[in-house]
Amino acid sequence: MSHIVCLSYENGFSMQHARSTIRVARCLREKSVHAMLTQPGHINHLVMEKIQMATAKKAAPAKKAAPATKAPAKTAATKTAATKTAPAAKKRTPNAAFMKAMTPSPQLAAVIGDKPMPRTEVTKKVWEYIKANNLQDPAKRTMINADPKLKEIFKKPQVSMFEMTKLINGHLK
Repeated sequence: MSHIVCLSYENGFSMQHARSTIRVARCLREKSVHAMLTQPGHINHLVMEKIQMATAKKAAPAKKAAPATKAPAKTAATKTAATKTAPAAKKRTPNAAFMKAMTPSPQLAAVIGDKPMPRTEVTKKVWEYIKANNLQDPAKRTMINADPKLKEIFKKPQVSMFEMTKLINGHLK
């Protein structure tokens, strides 16, 4: 779509009109805004230049410079060679506190066994027990219905899955 703006002395052309034309051009942000000016040549050129500047697409903002502490950039050939020879990314190492073997209490041992194991494994085993015995509340899946073995651990007939881990941690040494 092309917008034609005609400015002339007969129509009451002034620099005010030129400024409003530039504002319109900025609002439209179109490359195809044309101005036909019947004014002396030097003003035509200035107004046309401003209209072109207003409608030109802006360049993407420059990226910030990299911090000075970074190592110098590698060349493309070096990068490809490095990626081919580099081993696969290291697997994340688990937190030592979670992986420490904990001894379950006699009540918890009745559910998961009496061997010492990390907290993560304890939680997995309790979930296996819950799913095997269909102890999740069918209406609200975040709630766990306690059977006689779990009632000894939870001390309640029903607990939320978030509260469950807290209560289990009290049965680990």
